[in-house]
Amino acid sequence: MKMFPDEMIIPMKVTSSELDDLLSQHLGTPREKILSFEKSLFELNDNINLPLRHFTADDVYVREIFMPAGSLVVGKVHLHEHLNIISTGLVSCYTEEGCIEIRGHHILKSEPGTKRALFVKEDTIWSTIHKKRWGDIPPNNEKDINKFYVVETYEEFDSKRIGILP
Repeated sequence: MKMFPDEMIIPMKVTSSELDDLLSQHLGTPREKILSFEKSLFELNDNINLPLRHFTADDVYVREIFMPAGSLVVGKVHLHEHLNIISTGLVSCYTEEGCIEIRGHHILKSEPGTKRALFVKEDTIWSTIHKKRWGDIPPNNEKDINKFYVVETYEEFDSKRIGILP
């Protein structure tokens, strides 16, 4: 089984017609569709690097990403409630709750267990705002930061959520 990279997302450049072809192949519950879609993107192995920027202040941690138009992006499963700020851009956003279009400037709340599949229609800047969940010494790298906020699978989410307080 292939493991996903440490980055928060698995992006690739596609056209709208290629997106339609990819989405039409996925059946099942919304969760199953997202997972199947993610697997298809990873198997195409045409990923692009979308680096994250990290910011901290007092007890707040922010991660910001720039996603170019035409990208398909699938996030990891989030462990905790947090806020999202879409500063600029336009995306189609699919979650277990359904599909919505989001245009920046927009603020939304994410619940624990949220995983998103995005089609980026316009260049987009998206930030997630979290409670800082480490002590005074910050983690050494993104993989160490991720363990406080996200997991790869819903099974990991279910096992980690036992005993975690929001």
